[in-house]
Amino acid sequence: MNQSHNEVDSSNAHTPETLPTLTEFLTQLKLTRYSDAFTSAGVADEDIPELVLLEESDLRELLESIGMLPFHAIAFRSTLRLLRRQHFPNKDRENERISSTPPDELKTMDLRDGVFSVDLDPASAPDSIPVPDGFRIKEIPTYLKGDGEIKTISKQVIMSHATIYGKNSTRALTPYEKAINEACVKLALNNPVLLADKGAMLEHAKKKLLADGYTYKRGQSRSKLNPVARDATKDFKQRRNKTAEKLSLERRNSLLELENKLLDCIMTRRQAEAKIKLGLKGSTYEELEDTKRKLDTAITEKSKIGREISRLKAQERKHQWYEKQKSKRRADSGYGEASFMEDDGETTASQKSFSGSEAGSRPDDDGIQSQDSAIADCHSSQQLYDSADHNQHSSLEALSIAAMAAAAAEKSALGGVETRARKRLRSMLDEPYSH
Repeated sequence: MNQSHNEVDSSNAHTPETLPTLTEFLTQLKLTRYSDAFTSAGVADEDIPELVLLEESDLRELLESIGMLPFHAIAFRSTLRLLRRQHFPNKDRENERISSTPPDELKTMDLRDGVFSVDLDPASAPDSIPVPDGFRIKEIPTYLKGDGEIKTISKQVIMSHATIYGKNSTRALTPYEKAINEACVKLALNNPVLLADKGAMLEHAKKKLLADGYTYKRGQSRSKLNPVARDATKDFKQRRNKTAEKLSLERRNSLLELENKLLDCIMTRRQAEAKIKLGLKGSTYEELEDTKRKLDTAITEKSKIGREISRLKAQERKHQWYEKQKSKRRADSGYGEASFMEDDGETTASQKSFSGSEAGSRPDDDGIQSQDSAIADCHSSQQLYDSADHNQHSSLEALSIAAMAAAAAEKSALGGVETRARKRLRSMLDEPYSH
């Protein structure tokens, strides 16, 4: 009796009067801003001993409720631990003894079910629970009665631990999450060992959904577990490449047709402009008006065709750029172009064809020489026109030749570049009528 009394006296050797008040404690830490918050939470100025003896989880919850900043909370807790070591050494040694206890001897409380649980070694698992091949067991949760006898795990406990989604959230679960939860519960009820590793249990649940024919949101699984999905993706890419090549071929054919139409529009416009400028004798008012209408129609049609050509060329350039990027990615990944010759043979040909058409649409030396020869023919025709005293037939013939040369020059400069030959031709056509 005297011995127990002495133990009580030794445990109370440091009285709470030696501890600082809450205000002094906060002032020392420069945390006086939280004085009102502690008062609102029900902590009095003389309650510092209770704060020192609080469990770490309870203290953390209290600091979160008063809105203390994380760094301030760390300083607050560390200073309280220092006070606990100084004024309550027996309590601190007890905490150290509990924390140093091996995990296989430490019993933990399950507050929700009101029972104690102990983590047993995997070797002591019941023989009636089959362990799947290749499954790595971490720990097997079992439950003890008050007298230490093992009791059967309840179905509700297994279902609670097997639930993956929605345990700590109030949001509505998606159909996929609900299906995963149901699969995990079924697997855990059939084999409670799976509860030891929820990551492996989740993978088993995914495989179970796939095997049961679960209908995914996009019609098929994009998971790596499904070989059918990989084959479907490969087939889709092949169909996409074929469709892209078909559209590219159609665009190139449309470009050829539109360029021919553009040439006709340019020739029609030049001839109409020449007739209007010349103002031939004997032409009636109706003929001149009809010529003007043809000129307006040719100008409108030329603009429309030009916009369509620009749009198709932009699409084709984007397609060729995409093909080059795919080739570059293949080269960077370690695969050469030789391994893809069968798939990209047509693409390479289309690239060459498009690059050839692009080169043909730009002015080069051969185009300039052909335009110079056309200008020379036009110049000789103009001399014939002057020597024949403005003969109507020869004038129309010269203007037709000039229109053809101008059309060739304008087609060669389709990309928006006006060549020197085109400028010379335009000046020659406009010079006789400027006086």
